[in-house]
Amino acid sequence: MTDADLATGRAAGTSELMMPPHFMLRVAPLAWERLEGLRFGRTVEWADAVLELEGRLQGWSTPLSDAIEPLVSGETDDDHRRALINLRRDIFNLRTPRNPDRARETMARLSPELAAELEEWLKTSLAYRQLRRDGTGVFKDEVVDRRRVLQRLAALPVLRAGIMLASPSLDEALPTYLKAAPEHLSKRNRRIERSVSEYVYRTIAKTSPFSTLTPVSLGTFTTDSDIDEGLLSVDGDALGPDRLTSHTRLNMAILARVGEAIVADDEMLDDLPIAISSGWTTDRKRVRYMRRQRRMGDAAAAMTLDTFDENVFYLAHSDIVDDLFSLLPAASTRRLSEIRQLLHEKSPDDRAMDNVRRYLRHLVRLNLLTVPMLVVNIHAPDPVTDFATRLGGLGRPWATALAEDLRGLNQSVASFRECSVDERRVVLRDLHSAVKKTLSRLGVENPESPRTILYEDATIPDGSVRASAEGWKEGAAADLRQLARILPLFDMMSSHRLMVRGFFHARFGRSGRCDDLVKFTHEFHLDVYDQYLNFAASHKTFRDNEYQDQENWFKMAEVTALDDARRMLISEMRRRYAAHGDDSEELVLDNDFIEAVAAKMPVLNEELDPRAYFVQVGDVDGERRVVLNRTYTGLSLLFSRFQHCFPDQDGAGLTGALRDHLREVTPDGAVLAEVTGGYDTSNLNMHAAVTEYEIVCPGEVSFRDTEDQIPVEDLYLEGDEATGTVKLKSRRLGKEVIPVYLGFLMPMALPEMQRLLLTFSRTRVAILDLWSGTDQPLGDDEIGGHPRVRLGDIVLVRRVWKTDPSNLPEGIIGAEGAERILGWRRWAKRHSLPRHVFVTPDKVDVEDSEENGGGVSFGKPQFVDFEDDFSLNLLDHIARSANRRLVFTEMLPDSDGLVAKGESGEQYVSEITIEINEAGTK
Repeated sequence: MTDADLATGRAAGTSELMMPPHFMLRVAPLAWERLEGLRFGRTVEWADAVLELEGRLQGWSTPLSDAIEPLVSGETDDDHRRALINLRRDIFNLRTPRNPDRARETMARLSPELAAELEEWLKTSLAYRQLRRDGTGVFKDEVVDRRRVLQRLAALPVLRAGIMLASPSLDEALPTYLKAAPEHLSKRNRRIERSVSEYVYRTIAKTSPFSTLTPVSLGTFTTDSDIDEGLLSVDGDALGPDRLTSHTRLNMAILARVGEAIVADDEMLDDLPIAISSGWTTDRKRVRYMRRQRRMGDAAAAMTLDTFDENVFYLAHSDIVDDLFSLLPAASTRRLSEIRQLLHEKSPDDRAMDNVRRYLRHLVRLNLLTVPMLVVNIHAPDPVTDFATRLGGLGRPWATALAEDLRGLNQSVASFRECSVDERRVVLRDLHSAVKKTLSRLGVENPESPRTILYEDATIPDGSVRASAEGWKEGAAADLRQLARILPLFDMMSSHRLMVRGFFHARFGRSGRCDDLVKFTHEFHLDVYDQYLNFAASHKTFRDNEYQDQENWFKMAEVTALDDARRMLISEMRRRYAAHGDDSEELVLDNDFIEAVAAKMPVLNEELDPRAYFVQVGDVDGERRVVLNRTYTGLSLLFSRFQHCFPDQDGAGLTGALRDHLREVTPDGAVLAEVTGGYDTSNLNMHAAVTEYEIVCPGEVSFRDTEDQIPVEDLYLEGDEATGTVKLKSRRLGKEVIPVYLGFLMPMALPEMQRLLLTFSRTRVAILDLWSGTDQPLGDDEIGGHPRVRLGDIVLVRRVWKTDPSNLPEGIIGAEGAERILGWRRWAKRHSLPRHVFVTPDKVDVEDSEENGGGVSFGKPQFVDFEDDFSLNLLDHIARSANRRLVFTEMLPDSDGLVAKGESGEQYVSEITIEINEAGTK
């Protein structure tokens, strides 16, 4: 396709804007007002008084030093001349004279007018010096009170319960800190204090669901007219730490370790039904199949994540291989002991029983033989019970005992929900012990249990969160729909989809067909994709603040159009920013901006554009706004992790509503089919089935009905001459198949086949970046930044300040007590930073920074209150560890704009995730 052939201009949505009937709320369990108890009010008042005197002294600095300068040059008395020089230096440097009386003697020899003004300066300077000295006492008295508040907060059950799961080591150390006298803390207790304060701020000021640290709720779109402004309504009596309901699950990684232990034992393996790995093919010489190898994750990590390696494997035909395949037809299972006996009996002289056993074990290791019973059913309401029931059905003593062990683990996990904090600690200890005993009985030497033995989510009461569907569709959702028109520019999946399309065109032509998806996947990765990923990883999107074209190996006009559209966006941002002026004012984008960029974009010919948005509803400058945190993909993904918290009742509920919605948005002539991602032992992948079909990749096991499965061998690729698109289709169904991934791993972390399938999905991974290429490099300036950006009612980007830690004022990093509060308050006031911000440090790899052009990546944002010394201690620690950048972002909505309020009017930080699935014609 030439540039002349390519249709550009992504039109405004004319298809139907559809939203699921539900959305998710994430809300802090503790009210915002709790943080006021940590504010060092008296020390802040002292700092403000210091800065007020400092300002007066700075006002005198230049005029008084200028007034003294000619007197110095004309003075013949060396002693007096030297005294004038010292006095002038003290004035200019805001320094109080060491000997005030001597300074007054010098001043007395000057003109009465100048002497009087210098006397005022000296009185102010002396007051300033005394006030600075008083700061130590003010802080010393106040820190005791503030520390008592922090200790009380740290002792709250809602915080202790979350810390217990998030950081067992901190939970173990915390009692020492809670018992410590606030007047004097050891170094160890100070380290504990820093860690616990971080959890306090994370719990109150951020919305990242984990245990009791951030509960969630299922929101409902309604037609009620009494919902405030239509955007969000939360019942006040549903908020607070006493309103939480716990939902727990055993760490699924334990089941993987149980499975590995069973397979490692010959006698237990004999009892297991085995099958030929799904998706195999054969010719006269050899069998081809997908070999999947599990790599166990680190048991000591906070999240134990097993990974898989996949590669196409070939096994030569032989008599025993052919006999094995005849004994195990497709989709059938038989006990390994039975297969072993039958293979031996077919040729007893040539196939000794022990040799057959070793051969079959070798095939298990090569993954040609699989054990479906040991695969975790990620769609089961209770995967552990499901796993245990299947094992118990074997009727073998060891399996029956193991099933009872697993049920016991599950019961302990369930009991955890109603336990007190101290009782929970006992349950966790017993669970770790029980897991080790179970693995030991299975023959594992030195067994380990995962650090995180169970996962907990917390919810607030059902039915307490609502929003108006019409209010969203007519307001904020319409603005988000406009934004979606340019999001493909920032979506990593856009270039990967086009890479697959280009490879297909090169191999099969624009209207060609590929019937062997496994071969296509293998050759695509081997021939171009792995190299492309390496090149893309080292590609610098910007050099000297100028955009650099993407890798375009197949010379595709669509890739060129994306580059052109990105340049148009940068050009429009530069033009508008140049005319903007003051960074304290919002930079407001309009539909003309969207139209200018969208006009350059390629038409991607996708009938379904599913997106999800993480947003915060709040009051900003007196107006109700929606503040964008991030964008992600739709089609129910953001509900999947929490489905177990909202089970259907009598066939009605969240899962049923999601199924109905997905059927409603499915384009004509297509079906939605889930790709499980190949991971069955991550709790993030556990959810009810919501798509009509499931794609079964080679080597995978599906528990869905056969008619609901789409094996990869049923799929083929077909090009469309008119549009240039390539579609994934099912032979049996005669329809396009749109893969849907509902797990939380990034696409690039998935095995090869699943990764390839996602290029035919509608998965969106867009990270909005409006300032690269527009925002000027920091250089040697002390601080830089850019203004807030808004489109309609949506705040797209918060205001940002950035600095290099080495450019911060001398002494600000490492100061303590009153001087730390004073130093950061002086800096924040000088650069107009608000009281509450989030700071993000860079994470430059020093060894690779030169090779990669000095690329910078960033860590997680940390809440900062410039009037709280515990918070500034964290900021100081972050500033010490940062390499080249500290990025400060305004808290928005700020504390005055929070809309989730309790019964007494107390405020809670909240965030919602909302899906907008723009559907094509039905």
